[in-house]
Amino acid sequence: LVRLKAFGHQLPKHQLNNHDLAQTLDTSDEWITTRTGIKSRRIASDEENSATLALQAVNNLIDRYPELTHQSPEIVITATSTPDSYLPSISSYVLSNTPFANDSCMAFDLNAACSGFVYALDLARTLMISKNLERALIIGSDTMSRAVDWKDRNISVLFGDGAGCVWLERDPDFGIIDSRSSGQASGFDHLNTNGSYQTPDRHHLTMEGKEVFKYAVRQFTENATTILFDNHFNTNDLDWFITHQANARIIHAVGKQLGIDSSKTVLTVDRHANTSSASLPLALSECAEKNQFKEGDLILLEGFGAGYTWGSILMRF
Repeated sequence: LVRLKAFGHQLPKHQLNNHDLAQTLDTSDEWITTRTGIKSRRIASDEENSATLALQAVNNLIDRYPELTHQSPEIVITATSTPDSYLPSISSYVLSNTPFANDSCMAFDLNAACSGFVYALDLARTLMISKNLERALIIGSDTMSRAVDWKDRNISVLFGDGAGCVWLERDPDFGIIDSRSSGQASGFDHLNTNGSYQTPDRHHLTMEGKEVFKYAVRQFTENATTILFDNHFNTNDLDWFITHQANARIIHAVGKQLGIDSSKTVLTVDRHANTSSASLPLALSECAEKNQFKEGDLILLEGFGAGYTWGSILMRF
């Protein structure tokens, strides 16, 4: 098995709450909270970007697990939708600025939008098993604040910035039981940006909110049901259910349809907003830091993002 053994995260220092947004937008704390469950989000400064946040998250992991400095990852994958340059990859940047020995390491980035971290975990697990590798470092990092129009109250209130990471190792007893990634391109136009990195003044995210909401709830529910059934579990067996943190209403709707008690559901969107590929590793890292997980806990991770993309990770902690 491939086990999640260590965790790290980083949030920008600047916090922007709903009352702050109400000073510049036609909105209010009640309006945002009712529709999204979001109360505040972190916003990257001019000195912060997806690469620096990723590096700080990895440094946080090293600080919490200093024994890892004597080891070296054989794979580094960063999931991001908001790289700061075309090349080299954020993964290469992180690897070149950390104390890991890196004589031989596969390092690259991938973009599967908000499902990116699940895609990266699924791919890393597959590579580790097929190539008989021992260790991998998986990062999710996004600065979504730079992909929104801050004059658009329907979009800008939803997003925040951050990074999280996990260290993977082979383990005979605990780890990922099953991992799956897929998608459906019919939703390509429902959530996208109308610009590019070459036109930053037009790099603004657009979304058909009602369509995305309905599809996300349906896909989260179907994916969870399928992966549990195929591995001879049901929702009652779960100790923790952690979805991509896009909207509290989506998370509550999925939990209700699946019959999962709210005490088993992790919710960070109220403090982080939607941090895209960073949301799942941020949630995992915070829970691990608070010792909320016990060895052997059955955990289901669910991602859903633009494209559409989606994925599931079923694991024993």
